[in-house]
Amino acid sequence: MTDDELVSGFLGGDRSAFTHLMERHEDRVYALAYRLTGNRQDALDATQEVFLQLLRKLDRYDQKSAFSTWLYRVATNVCYDVLRRRRRQPVLAPDRDLPPIPHPRAADGFDAAELSTPLAQALAPLSEDFRGVVELHDG
Repeated sequence: MTDDELVSGFLGGDRSAFTHLMERHEDRVYALAYRLTGNRQDALDATQEVFLQLLRKLDRYDQKSAFSTWLYRVATNVCYDVLRRRRRQPVLAPDRDLPPIPHPRAADGFDAAELSTPLAQALAPLSEDFRGVVELHDG
């Protein structure tokens, strides 16, 4: 089923349609959130908040643009909100006794964050809209 069909199904009462939408897009939303927030916990919080907002506001999606474009905008706004909240919170010194938390998508000890700098440099010249499409598609 297409995203638009899943949205229509959910709005028509099919609760499993929302689950399918979430499963289809959660990795891309997390990848975007991780890139924008810069840390795992904020990215996880943002991803959860994106899908909560999606659940509450799915009836506002007007299908004039692709669902992924609309979802990217919601995710970006949520990440900016997370970043604003983080700036308002006091910064605690990291506990030096705790080991670093590996990236959840890292395989065989390879840290996916190693690619973030070259990737960010490659995407920087793109407009925000085009960069978002690339991040959602390839994220």
